[in-house]
Amino acid sequence: MCIYIYIYQKTWINLIHVTYRFFKNMNNNGTSEQCIIKSVIKSACENHFKFNNDGTQQTTYTVKHLVVPKRRKALLIGINYFKTKFELKGCLNDVENMKRFLMELYNFPEENMLILTDDPKQRDPSKIPTRANILKGMKWLVHDSQPGDSLFFHYSGHGGQVEDKNGDEVDGYDETIMPLDFERKGQIIDDDMHNIMVRPLKEGVRLTAIFDSCHSGTALDLPFIYSTSGTAKKLNLLSEGTHAIMDVGLSYMRGDAEGIKTTFKSFTVKAIHGQQIEERIKTTNYSVADVIMISGCKDPQTSADIKEAGKSTGAMSYAFIKTYVFIILLVINVLPKETETLNF
Repeated sequence: MCIYIYIYQKTWINLIHVTYRFFKNMNNNGTSEQCIIKSVIKSACENHFKFNNDGTQQTTYTVKHLVVPKRRKALLIGINYFKTKFELKGCLNDVENMKRFLMELYNFPEENMLILTDDPKQRDPSKIPTRANILKGMKWLVHDSQPGDSLFFHYSGHGGQVEDKNGDEVDGYDETIMPLDFERKGQIIDDDMHNIMVRPLKEGVRLTAIFDSCHSGTALDLPFIYSTSGTAKKLNLLSEGTHAIMDVGLSYMRGDAEGIKTTFKSFTVKAIHGQQIEERIKTTNYSVADVIMISGCKDPQTSADIKEAGKSTGAMSYAFIKTYVFIILLVINVLPKETETLNF
């Protein structure tokens, strides 16, 4: 028997479960598509997800009705680094696509959206994605946020890594984003982004952050990392060691001495201090707010651009929008009267 449900506000946890279980069930049994989708969405969304400090879930089986956000605000940043050796192609397109996505599907008011790009047509100096303007924009996004508010952050541009100075990184490196003027003014590290956008948030505030940039796996320094099956990941030295050996081999073949050095340092920090650091940040970086971050790659990896309809776009930004729209249409078409729209 198929059971009707409501979508719970922990949207991205639900989405991960829905997508994962939907395709798993479609591959493993011959149940009718409509019953599969209904049962999958029910099992993913009827759970009231709460999390302990160790990342484990406290689960009660009460259906939660959707909470419509009191106020929606968004900060969208796209940097193509025109006419520099760092030039990218699709970051401005990512911002335009994300803006349209938020306005058309989620009624984000344009007046509540701050958009920073290096579009050559941009004449307002306060809208250029310099280090100072990005930090100011982050503070604007969370300023005076109250329970029920929905905040959205999207960054498309270069990301990097710098040596960790305060011992809060399992791999020994802080993740960064690179403002337009990063060569003169410096990069923005994950510690600062966490302190500005996460730490001040009150319980009941929702922040969704999308990083379409290299080395962005832990760009907000959140205490828990979840797999697509919804389970909290933990440091696995055997797996890390295997990957380190492969990375060293690839760096050696490229003649990348710095890459070899970085890989060795990262694994050494993980092996000696990784578990202690991992446990400490679960307490120090824990937030009472509902914060979900989705990134284009893991910390040691790079992100990529793709071509779509003849235009360059970030693979992460494109996949985010298309996957989310697909799930919404899936739910609406199969359960047209019994469900509410997925919400940020």
